[in-house]
Amino acid sequence: MESRGRLRAFTRPSVSNYSTLLLSEQGDVLYVGARDAVFSLNPSNISEETHSRVDWDASSKQQECVMKGRSETMECFNFIRVLVELNETHLFVCGTYAFHPMCAYIEKENFTLVTTTQGEVLTEDGRGRSPYNPTQAYTATLADGELYSAMMKNFLGTEPVIQRSLGSRPAMKSDLLVSWLYEPRFVGSEFVQEDPEGDEDDKVYLFFTETAREFEFYSKVVVSRIARVCKGDMGGTRMLQRMWTSFQKAQLECSLPERNIHFNLIQDVFTLRTAPGQTTFYAVFIVEVGGTNVSAVCAYSMDDVRQTFQGRFKEQKGPDQRWATFTGDIPEPRPGSCLRGQSSLDLPDRTVSFARDHPLVDQTVEPVGQRPLLVAANARYTQLAVQTVRSLGGADHRVMYMATDAGTLHKAININGDMHLIEEMQLFSEPQSINSLLLLETKGLLYVASSSSVLQVPVADCGAYATCGDCVLARDPHCAWDARSERCRDTQEAEPASAWIQDIERADASGLCPADPVEEKEVRIQAGLPLLLRCTPPSNLATEQWEHDGRQLTSQEVAYTVYPRVGLLLSSPGPQSVGSYICYTLEGGFRRAMASFNVRMPPTTTTTTTTTTVPTTTVPTTAATTTTTTPVTEITPVVHKNSDLDGSGLDEMTRNNASFAPTATAPSTTAGSSNENAGNGERSKSLSRTREETPEVVIRPQTQMQAQSGSEGVGMVVALAVSLAVNVLLLLFVVHRARECKKRVARLVHCEMPERPCTPHGTKAGQNRADAVTPVRSPTHCINMDPDTKSPLIGTPALNESQA
Repeated sequence: MESRGRLRAFTRPSVSNYSTLLLSEQGDVLYVGARDAVFSLNPSNISEETHSRVDWDASSKQQECVMKGRSETMECFNFIRVLVELNETHLFVCGTYAFHPMCAYIEKENFTLVTTTQGEVLTEDGRGRSPYNPTQAYTATLADGELYSAMMKNFLGTEPVIQRSLGSRPAMKSDLLVSWLYEPRFVGSEFVQEDPEGDEDDKVYLFFTETAREFEFYSKVVVSRIARVCKGDMGGTRMLQRMWTSFQKAQLECSLPERNIHFNLIQDVFTLRTAPGQTTFYAVFIVEVGGTNVSAVCAYSMDDVRQTFQGRFKEQKGPDQRWATFTGDIPEPRPGSCLRGQSSLDLPDRTVSFARDHPLVDQTVEPVGQRPLLVAANARYTQLAVQTVRSLGGADHRVMYMATDAGTLHKAININGDMHLIEEMQLFSEPQSINSLLLLETKGLLYVASSSSVLQVPVADCGAYATCGDCVLARDPHCAWDARSERCRDTQEAEPASAWIQDIERADASGLCPADPVEEKEVRIQAGLPLLLRCTPPSNLATEQWEHDGRQLTSQEVAYTVYPRVGLLLSSPGPQSVGSYICYTLEGGFRRAMASFNVRMPPTTTTTTTTTTVPTTTVPTTAATTTTTTPVTEITPVVHKNSDLDGSGLDEMTRNNASFAPTATAPSTTAGSSNENAGNGERSKSLSRTREETPEVVIRPQTQMQAQSGSEGVGMVVALAVSLAVNVLLLLFVVHRARECKKRVARLVHCEMPERPCTPHGTKAGQNRADAVTPVRSPTHCINMDPDTKSPLIGTPALNESQA
């Protein structure tokens, strides 16, 4: 079996809507139907094509399709919908063909379309074989060279049909009576062979939803149905000529009675044959409960289906034509009995008439166990596959694969009547619906078709379970723990006498697996920051328990907060938080340590003092004293986003294993040793204090801390010098601009007020704003002269400098 890491994909440019999958009878070729193309792939490696693809577009009908109001970019193509292996030499393929369904033949040997003597593709009418609309539901199955199909057979999608075509016998179809089919949506069909020694003929079963007419409600009621027709049906002689005389249908029940939830919309069906004559139908249903999609899987035994179709019928009677149970005599031979060796052309008129007027049986088909096998909330299952897997102990288990409309694949197992979800796989980077799901048991592979590609997925990924506990708790019958190699391996590789560890029924990992050692990590508390101790259980079914110095932490703890599947958050760590922390996971009675931490207080810090005199040639400055705090050790881990408590921030916080340690630069103060230029430099010194007294937090990676700690003092001196030099230059610039402006104003003979004068700081209440403003002609800056200090203040520019 392949590893999940070797997942393979097949896609081709300009090709989309991979929707039809067919495995050859020999299992050596995988055929894929897409839009305007059919592919032949190697089932062992679908990235390899065994032949060049068959291109079959609908260019001749596209213009007509557009004229009928259909989308040229979305609908007017040939979407392959039917792909069956007709015989040893040919495939039969049908497509929508731009809303004009057509069928053709493909030669398997050279993988080309069969053509006429004129070189044109040999086509047949595809109505009733392929839907017109690519979005409409349909089903088709091949039985002994005859195609049984069910869909809407007209352009408007208003005429449902169940028909038989191909083969040497006359074509058959269903009647147009609404009592037969009323707004159906077909999802699946299956050919079931009866016991060759019995009296019953082989049958074709169909699964669909339709609007139920037997219920009297103000709104329409949609229910799921199972219907059947006899393979040997030839129609009636005087009534139902070339129409089914064996058509019968019954309601499929799948519900949770205690919650009054009825899963009424069937989505897909899978037929599992475990032994001759033992057939089980597995069906996927959905329902919307309170705005949430809920899916369920129900199983139906063939014995229960047969018993339902042998029961009473429903009929419309009375003046108001209400539906009720038919209580009269059922004619002989029984309608729909499909007796072997008896032709429907020989049926009496009374039997044929009763079959036409009573297609619905009275009883419903109940699921195995009277309830669903599996119920999943917030999931919309669209496809289903089921297989029987034998464990190392010799027991057979049902393993189910459910695909969702978001591109997710669920794997579940039935254990003693209870379902256990083994794993969930997100197959695509972008959510997209899965159109088809095909299981190849011999190779242990699943083939998944979507609108963008086809994927080849191994049914199990045993290598993903790193420990014996994980391998046993997974309860995957495909996997077992090999104690010799200490790996979780595929059971197909196990030797008959090997002592591999597997326990599907009980998952007793405590008694079967040794305890796994856990490495203790040392963590330092950082003052003022919360601390996250990370612990992620390997399974969604596991719960977490935390211990602090041997004492189990409870939900009532104030200093601790446990975030499931994230870890333990210490909101205000202090001396009381020091000690040993161990995270345990509990699953199925198995308790094991997942993570261990030794939380310690930060070490003491050492302080060094460095005095540096920074000279200047323009303005004399004072000596500055710098205090630098150098950390002795690094603190790990540090929570960078402690406000994100929903898990997203914590995930990002712990994404990298590299630790970070914050280093705080102590504030610098400047003490003047001289009062020179005190008046002119007051604003500059004030600005310098404001900048220098603000603590600066620098986050450095741990790998760089040792190299930087030795030069911390030198770096602080350089930083102080640069900061002081910037302040001095700023002061000189202000003084220089003020002097230039004063000289310019003094030379002016005639001055005008600017349009938007600046408001001086020295303006008194009630004083005219113009009195405190010295006007200039076309000034570059608005220069306000404070009448008290005569110091210049820079305002907002009025005009460009070029206009002065």
